[in-house]
Amino acid sequence: MTQLHQTSQMIFYLFFFAFMLSGCLSSTPMLVKDGENSNEKTLPVSLSTKLVVIPPKVDYLEMNSEKKLSGERYNAKLMANTIVNSAKKILTKKGYSVDETTDTSLTPKIQRLFRTNPGTATLHLIDKVCGSNSQKAIVAHYLLVKVGGNGTWNGNTGALTPNTNTTSLRTIIVDCKRKTRLWRNETFFRKIPRITKGDDGACNSNICNSIDLIYYASKKRGNQNEKFKND
Repeated sequence: MTQLHQTSQMIFYLFFFAFMLSGCLSSTPMLVKDGENSNEKTLPVSLSTKLVVIPPKVDYLEMNSEKKLSGERYNAKLMANTIVNSAKKILTKKGYSVDETTDTSLTPKIQRLFRTNPGTATLHLIDKVCGSNSQKAIVAHYLLVKVGGNGTWNGNTGALTPNTNTTSLRTIIVDCKRKTRLWRNETFFRKIPRITKGDDGACNSNICNSIDLIYYASKKRGNQNEKFKND
């Protein structure tokens, strides 16, 4: 019986280790579907195009009810600023002329930019943000965090509960003049993003890792140079 008990314990711990390992791996940002890492220098966007990073849309939702949660608890404003600053830094390093705008008129509609038909109102807002310079392209980000619960293990009963938190970060570049989606990408991980600053001021957040992964991906998700349809 003792040997059988020891064997059972060993099997249990093997399964538990595999469970915990899968949770750790899934908390690492990964490209959705067909992305892979590379040191690609440029995106499929001309270096002569001035890129304008707009304020990102940041949503926190309760996993089961889809109820919107307050962003203050999760430092949403700092998260949004970090996304903008990280994107600007990477795009500048790639050789682009990059600016940012505080105009938030398009921010609530960012989700619609990923559709083939974003709607007339959204197209008008693109014109508003772009202004008279037709050589611009808008860079937009949408961060969606669904808050469920962290994985647990009861040492007394052996009961396991999975981690149900999820985060997706979607990015898109839209040509101002042609109303064309030049490029888009997305990352996903099973963790609520947090931001910490190292002694050197570097961003240690998994959000920064996600942005690195998005902009240095060799394969982009979805059709590129896809013109929006109007209502």
